[in-house]
Amino acid sequence: MRFGGQAAGPLVYETAGSRRVLTHTTIRADYRGRGWSKLLIRHALDDLAANGATISNYCEVVDRFIEENPEYARLINLSHPGGRGHMEATMTSMDDHPDFDDSGASNPLGSQEG
Repeated sequence: MRFGGQAAGPLVYETAGSRRVLTHTTIRADYRGRGWSKLLIRHALDDLAANGATISNYCEVVDRFIEENPEYARLINLSHPGGRGHMEATMTSMDDHPDFDDSGASNPLGSQEG
Protein backbone atom coordinates (compact mmCIF):
# COMPACT_ATOMS: atom_id res chain seq x y z
CA MET A 1 0.00 0.00 0.00
CA ARG A 2 1.28 3.42 -0.93
CA PHE A 3 0.36 6.89 0.28
CA GLY A 4 1.98 10.06 -1.00
CA GLY A 5 4.57 8.04 -2.90
CA GLN A 6 5.68 6.25 0.26
CA ALA A 7 5.13 2.60 1.13
CA ALA A 8 2.79 2.60 4.12
CA GLY A 9 2.55 -1.18 4.42
CA PRO A 10 1.33 -4.43 2.89
CA LEU A 11 -1.22 -7.11 3.52
CA VAL A 12 0.99 -10.13 2.85
CA TYR A 13 -0.49 -13.25 1.28
CA GLU A 14 0.36 -16.37 -0.68
CA THR A 15 -1.70 -17.85 -3.51
CA ALA A 16 -3.07 -21.39 -3.35
CA GLY A 17 -5.27 -21.83 -6.43
CA SER A 18 -8.20 -19.43 -6.11
CA ARG A 19 -7.53 -19.12 -2.38
CA ARG A 20 -5.35 -16.47 -0.75
CA VAL A 21 -3.50 -17.37 2.43
CA LEU A 22 -3.32 -14.13 4.41
CA THR A 23 -0.27 -14.17 6.66
CA HIS A 24 0.10 -10.67 8.12
CA THR A 25 -0.62 -6.97 7.80
CA THR A 26 2.02 -4.38 8.62
CA ILE A 27 1.71 -0.60 8.64
CA ARG A 28 4.80 1.56 9.18
CA ALA A 29 4.80 3.25 12.56
CA ASP A 30 4.55 6.76 11.10
CA TYR A 31 1.28 5.80 9.33
CA ARG A 32 -0.41 4.11 12.30
CA GLY A 33 -3.48 5.44 14.06
CA ARG A 34 -5.11 6.87 10.93
CA GLY A 35 -7.35 4.06 9.70
CA TRP A 36 -4.97 2.62 7.10
CA SER A 37 -5.18 -1.03 8.20
CA LYS A 38 -8.96 -1.13 8.14
CA LEU A 39 -9.04 0.44 4.70
CA LEU A 40 -6.27 -1.84 3.40
CA ILE A 41 -8.06 -4.95 4.65
CA ARG A 42 -11.49 -3.81 3.41
CA HIS A 43 -10.16 -3.05 -0.09
CA ALA A 44 -8.22 -6.32 -0.23
CA LEU A 45 -11.19 -8.42 0.87
CA ASP A 46 -13.54 -6.58 -1.50
CA ASP A 47 -11.11 -7.22 -4.37
CA LEU A 48 -10.80 -10.90 -3.46
CA ALA A 49 -14.59 -11.27 -3.26
CA ALA A 50 -15.05 -9.58 -6.65
CA ASN A 51 -12.60 -12.06 -8.15
CA GLY A 52 -14.22 -15.13 -6.58
CA ALA A 53 -11.32 -15.89 -4.24
CA THR A 54 -11.60 -17.34 -0.76
CA ILE A 55 -9.17 -16.85 2.11
CA SER A 56 -7.28 -18.83 4.69
CA ASN A 57 -6.47 -16.30 7.38
CA TYR A 58 -3.49 -16.39 9.74
CA CYS A 59 -3.35 -12.63 10.36
CA GLU A 60 -4.52 -11.41 13.79
CA VAL A 61 -5.51 -8.02 12.40
CA VAL A 62 -7.61 -9.51 9.60
CA ASP A 63 -9.12 -11.86 12.18
CA ARG A 64 -10.28 -8.92 14.28
CA PHE A 65 -11.49 -7.01 11.20
CA ILE A 66 -13.70 -9.95 10.18
CA GLU A 67 -15.04 -10.29 13.71
CA GLU A 68 -16.06 -6.62 13.58
CA ASN A 69 -17.30 -6.88 9.97
CA PRO A 70 -18.98 -10.32 9.80
CA GLU A 71 -20.16 -9.81 6.22
CA TYR A 72 -16.59 -10.76 5.20
CA ALA A 73 -16.75 -14.15 6.96
CA ARG A 74 -18.24 -15.59 3.75
CA LEU A 75 -14.77 -15.32 2.18
CA ILE A 76 -13.24 -17.81 4.61
CA ASN A 77 -12.51 -21.11 2.91
CA LEU A 78 -14.32 -23.67 5.04
CA SER A 79 -11.93 -26.48 4.06
CA HIS A 80 -8.87 -24.34 4.89
CA PRO A 81 -9.99 -21.57 7.26
CA GLY A 82 -6.54 -20.78 8.64
CA GLY A 83 -6.11 -19.69 12.23
CA ARG A 84 -9.29 -17.61 12.62
CA GLY A 85 -10.62 -17.42 16.13
CA HIS A 86 -7.31 -17.49 17.98
CA MET A 87 -7.68 -13.84 18.96
CA GLU A 88 -11.14 -14.09 20.53
CA ALA A 89 -9.93 -14.75 24.05
CA THR A 90 -7.25 -12.08 24.09
CA MET A 91 -8.62 -8.94 22.45
CA THR A 92 -11.88 -7.02 22.41
CA SER A 93 -11.22 -4.71 19.44
CA MET A 94 -8.66 -4.03 16.73
CA ASP A 95 -7.64 -0.89 18.58
CA ASP A 96 -6.16 -3.11 21.30
CA HIS A 97 -3.60 -4.57 18.89
CA PRO A 98 -0.31 -2.61 18.66
CA ASP A 99 0.05 -3.33 14.93
CA PHE A 100 -3.49 -2.30 14.05
CA ASP A 101 -3.16 1.28 12.96
CA ASP A 102 -6.62 2.04 11.60
CA SER A 103 -5.12 2.47 8.14
CA GLY A 104 -6.17 2.10 4.49
CA ALA A 105 -4.94 1.49 0.97
CA SER A 106 -5.12 2.87 -2.52
CA ASN A 107 -3.92 -0.43 -4.07
CA PRO A 108 -3.91 -3.06 -1.33
CA LEU A 109 -3.03 -6.04 -3.51
CA GLY A 110 -0.82 -4.16 -5.94
CA SER A 111 2.42 -5.50 -4.59
CA GLN A 112 3.08 -8.69 -2.74
CA GLU A 113 5.73 -8.64 -0.03
CA GLY A 114 7.05 -11.28 2.23
